[in-house]
Amino acid sequence: MLFDSFSNEQHIIINYLFKIKVFNNNIMLNITNNNGNTLIYTTSGILNYKGSHKTNKHLILKIINNILKSVHFFKNRPIGLHFNGNVKKFNQVITTLLKTNYKIHFIKSYNLAPHNGC
Repeated sequence: MLFDSFSNEQHIIINYLFKIKVFNNNIMLNITNNNGNTLIYTTSGILNYKGSHKTNKHLILKIINNILKSVHFFKNRPIGLHFNGNVKKFNQVITTLLKTNYKIHFIKSYNLAPHNGC
């Protein structure tokens, strides 16, 4: 569960977690509840996209829009975002899309950038 780590009491601060992973050849979107149970999982490969079409900005927006239109259980609930992989160029577009309809409580980026120039 995701808890507030600044107090001794355990308060749930989000209800759902959006995990977005962008690799060189695939996009993965995973939505979990606060217990870590997967509610929605999809990839660009599952949606039958091939080649360079699997990792562009328009596809990410299309996947997220399709999911958000079909699922309404997390409307007006606090959510968190986790970005992983080569998402840096898509972070702002995705957060802007989700901010319009959802309460984003935190955004974490797990993009590990080399510090020594490698």
